[in-house]
Amino acid sequence: MHIARWNDTQWLSAGSVNNDVGQIKALATYNGQIFAAGNLTKIGNVNVNRIAKWNGSNWSSVSGGITGGL
Repeated sequence: MHIARWNDTQWLSAGSVNNDVGQIKALATYNGQIFAAGNLTKIGNVNVNRIAKWNGSNWSSVSGGITGGL
């Protein structure tokens, strides 16, 4: 699965998610970043615990992640 973002002019890539390592159930933006949450263990090449953020060029984990399920 691929994720894209709109910059008021064109669509740009925001990376991809391998369906073998999780499923996105929610997307949101905050302070110019995209947050993805769900049953994720990995997004792009980054290990995450159910939540990750895209800063415009890279995915990263968010603190310790989310405990419990979504």
